[in-house]
Amino acid sequence: FKQKTAYEIKECDWSSDVCSSDLVNTGTRVITNLNKRFAAIDTGSGKVNTAYTAAFDNTVNGISVDGANVYVVGNFNTVSNSLNDVVNVFTRRKAAKLTSDTSVAAVTDSNWDPALGNNGLAVVSDGSGKVLIGGSFAYVKPVLRNRLAAVDAATGSILNWDPNANNNVYALAYGTIDSSNVV
Repeated sequence: FKQKTAYEIKECDWSSDVCSSDLVNTGTRVITNLNKRFAAIDTGSGKVNTAYTAAFDNTVNGISVDGANVYVVGNFNTVSNSLNDVVNVFTRRKAAKLTSDTSVAAVTDSNWDPALGNNGLAVVSDGSGKVLIGGSFAYVKPVLRNRLAAVDAATGSILNWDPNANNNVYALAYGTIDSSNVV
């Protein structure tokens, strides 16, 4: 795909693929956006889906889509259902879970809150109930997790997996090699 400049994005020139994660079976993709730091883009028309309105108070660094869920990590502390929504503002320290249903506002899961101790830089869902998060954090909720952690996809609760990374984690992928899970 071709990466767009900030000017091209601001001018709404969506003529080519600028997105970072596919929303499964919806024909829509999710990208970070200059104004609300997040947007859904229709891959057919290239237009912004204005019904999908999640807004973050700081940078979004990573996005992972798993069926009906969108997991987002970054430098943010709050997420709301739109830029002007002052009622439905959720405190989310560096990680949030949204719905991938682009026909509604990007309703934030009010129970899913891993509360990272510092910035989330990468996220990936394993498709079977775990979300792996990488970043520059030392804690997830009150639990020590150096820069790499696994949380429950449904609840956001910290899981026992603790690889204790010794430097920031900027990218994640998930797969198997010879029956072993690899990150």
